[in-house]
Order: sequence, then structure tokens, then C-alpha cells
Amino acid sequence: MIPILNAINRIFSLIFFPLQRLAPVWGLLLISVLTGMVILLIFRYTSNQKAIKKSRDRIKAHILELLYYKDSIRVMLRALLKILGHNTIYLRYAMVPLLIVMIPMIILFIQLNFRYQYRPLKTNETCIVKMRLSEQAADSSAINILSSDAVQVETPALRMNKRHDYNWRIRAKKTGLHQIIFSVPGGQIEKTIVVDDQDTALQTLSPKKVKNRFWDILFNPVEKPLPADMNIESIELMYPDRENRILGIRLHWLLIFFLVTMIVSFSLKNLFGVTF
Repeated sequence: MIPILNAINRIFSLIFFPLQRLAPVWGLLLISVLTGMVILLIFRYTSNQKAIKKSRDRIKAHILELLYYKDSIRVMLRALLKILGHNTIYLRYAMVPLLIVMIPMIILFIQLNFRYQYRPLKTNETCIVKMRLSEQAADSSAINILSSDAVQVETPALRMNKRHDYNWRIRAKKTGLHQIIFSVPGGQIEKTIVVDDQDTALQTLSPKKVKNRFWDILFNPVEKPLPADMNIESIELMYPDRENRILGIRLHWLLIFFLVTMIVSFSLKNLFGVTF
């Protein structure tokens, strides 16, 4: 499964490549519009549109029946039961395209998260680096971050609670794509860090480097996994959150994505011949 995840990551890198010259928020808007159109195409060709329209029309008819026969309990109860029945039929027909959409949407969310959730560090900005050791790890005193011209280590390792979690504070000193180097028993490990004072182009950031396990790689697919023979579970760089603004209003990328996708889907559904 790991090669499949790597292939998916490469495919999305190609998809997002044309958006690298756009400001991040404009790329997000374009992806949201295209996603709305793709969802409409999936619904059109994977759902029984005639059955869905028939169920919706019958639900509307029984709702009108409720409004017109408010004085008849028997008629109202019968209408309610029929609404529930047709609603079940409607959900059954709509479930197929929903299931088909669900898997690629989850993968898309993961890919979008690494591009629109975080922003690069800026020169002289500090952040926390977290390393989690496995339960089998021995003394951590031999683990250190090596300072360089790009990264300055400002604190010694700080152990957090009872778990094998260790934190350092680092300061970015030089713009560009760099490697944070960890000296560990048995060799060295690298973790990617991006420093950019402008942040005007779309970039793929990797907050977390993980073990070569399916679920870990699925949700953290950007960097090469940690070596399997080292007692290190993960290395996490706490990038700042990106400020995505629409008309001067700061919005989370996920909210922008859902709003635009829904607006496009409902606005163009008649053009695509789709009934929800």
C-alpha cells in the first residue's frame, strides 16, 4: 500500500504544479470550483437521477399534504410515514455517488491541508520542534539538533510529561528549503524546513515526519518516512497557521473550500443536469 500512497502523492504534485505561481487563496478558490464541477459529474453518471427526482417530488407532495390537511391527524400521520419512506428511498439512491465521492475527497483534504493549513517560517521567526521516541528508546541524551546557517537551536531538549516527547525551540535564520539535522544514536536524521519571508506562492509543507506505516503515511505523505530501525516515532515542526483571507475576512481553508464547492454545485446543478 505504501507505493500506492507515494503514487497518489506524485499525482497530486502534478495537479497542483500549475497553481504554484498563483497566490495561495486564488489556487484554493480554483480547486474548490473544479471540485464542485467534478462532484456534479460524479453524481450525474453514478446515480439514478430519475429515481432521485421522483423521490424528491413525492416528498414535496406529501409535505404539501401536511400543510393542507392540518386538521386531519390520520392524513398527517399517513403523510409523515410516506415522507419517511420516500426519504429512505432517496438516501439509498444518493448513497452510491456519496460513497464514490468520499474516498477521493478524504485524499484531497489531506493534500489541501499541507498546502493551505500552514505557512512557511519567516526569517528570525521561532517555532517548536517535537520528537517522539518509541517506548523501547534508551537514554535520549545522545539526541540533539545541530545548528546551521539556516537554523539556530535556542534551547536544549525539554522532556514533556511522562511520554518520550522532547521539544526544542529553533529560530529560522535563512530563507529557502533546508534540512534540520538530528544527531541520533546510529547516525543522523533530516527533517525538511521551509523559510520564506514573502509566501506569495503555493508551497507544500510537511509538518510531520513519521514511521513507514500505512495510516501514518496516509496522513503525512510529503516526506520520506523515518528509518524503521530507529526508535523514533515522529518528528514534528510546528509551522504557523496560514491566514487565508477573502474580501479581507480571515477564514479557515476548509470553510472556504466547502462554501465555494457547495455554491458551485448548487449553482451549476441544472446546467449539469443533476438533481440532489
